[in-house]
Amino acid sequence: MELELNDPKLGFVKVRLWENLHFRKTATRPMSLIRVERLDEKGNLRVAKPLWLAWVGEEMPSLSEVWRLPETPFYR
Repeated sequence: MELELNDPKLGFVKVRLWENLHFRKTATRPMSLIRVERLDEKGNLRVAKPLWLAWVGEEMPSLSEVWRLPETPFYR
C-alpha cells in the first residue's frame, strides 16, 4: 500500500507499507514496516535517508495517521 500527500509543513510526503512481515525466529509475531520519504516538487528525495517505522501489536492506525506518530527531527 502506498500513500502520497502534500503536507502543509513538510511538503510532499510518500508513505509505503508492507504488512505481515516477521523475523525468522519470530514467525508468529507479524509486523508491518513503513517507509516515509520527503520529496521535492519533482519527486526527488529532500531528506537523504527515509524514516523507517515498524508496527507490532494491536491494530495499526490508518497509513495517513501512523507516519505522524513519532516525534523526530524528521518532522522539523
